[in-house]
This record gives sequence, structure tokens and C-alpha cells, in this order.
Amino acid sequence: MLASMDGFEKSDNVIVVAATNDPDSLDQALVRPGRFDTKVQVPLPSREGRRDILEYYIGKVKAAADVDAHLLSAATPGMSGA
Repeated sequence: MLASMDGFEKSDNVIVVAATNDPDSLDQALVRPGRFDTKVQVPLPSREGRRDILEYYIGKVKAAADVDAHLLSAATPGMSGA
């Protein structure tokens, strides 16, 4: 990937998107200036956001009838959908 990124010219109009939960673990060659110049911080979801994420995934699997996404979202502060 690094070799491919070195081959791009400013006029190539190529966008590379990457995501990580642990940016400190990335190789310094990958994060040097000019590689990924824009960083977008995605905040953790709210309680309602966690509920929506849980409802989405619960709908895709077999789950007991008493699984309550609202209750689970209340019990998972600080967690993400990742």
C-alpha cells in the first residue's frame, strides 16, 4: 500500500480512506506528513445511537424474544458499534 501511495501525483485525484481504533499502533511511514492529511474523528454514539446499532444487528441474527436493545444500550456507555 505504501508503495502505491508513493506513486500518486497531486493531479491523480485519488482518495485513500482508512480507519483505525488505535492510531498509535500505525507505522510511522504510513502517517508521515502528506500521507493522510485529514483526520475525521467520529465520536462515540449516544445511547439512542447505540440502541439503533443494536436493533440493526439484532434484526439480522436469531435472538431471544426478551432481548431489549434499549436496556443493552443503557448498559454500554462509552462503547461503539465497532
